[in-house]
Amino acid sequence: MIYTELDVEQLKDTGCYERLKNLQVFYDYVNNFLSEFDERENIRCIEACGECCKHYLPDLTIVEAEYIALYLIQTGRVEEFFSRCEKDINYCPMFNEDSNYHCSIYPARGLICRLFGSACTLDKNGRAIKPACRWKDEEKTETIDATDDIPISSKLGAELENINGGNMETEPFNQAVSKAIMKLEMLLAYTGNRAQ
Repeated sequence: MIYTELDVEQLKDTGCYERLKNLQVFYDYVNNFLSEFDERENIRCIEACGECCKHYLPDLTIVEAEYIALYLIQTGRVEEFFSRCEKDINYCPMFNEDSNYHCSIYPARGLICRLFGSACTLDKNGRAIKPACRWKDEEKTETIDATDDIPISSKLGAELENINGGNMETEPFNQAVSKAIMKLEMLLAYTGNRAQ
């Protein structure tokens, strides 16, 4: 199943193309992997909760920021992004209180947002620690054997690092996406593929 449908072909003649194409394939893999794991392990968020997003401003790698920037450009929402960034808030500017998903860029969201609430971490003995929601009182962490069919945050992060050319430097969401928008708009104009 494909969850993210951006036209990365617009950037085919640029240095961004391969990594954005690879990120798109990776995101589709991650979405399917997490969906299967969540179903098997009965992991469910509280419907329309959004508490995790209300209290968090993610950092992004270059390729994640470029992917979000391309999404904003292709959906005609660049001005909305900059307007939201002007607000004095300490959480993601794309958080939307009025939406059930709360994320107004859900198809293009970064890896940390995709993994949150689903992907496991490893304890010092190499066992997987299932995520527990801090807003669900009844949930407690649980350890399980780490096998290939369990999403481990660090392993998925290493795959993102490979896509990003070995670079895991990050910047706060607002700055990273702002820079990526300027870069991609210039590249699209240069190649004659500017989104309308």
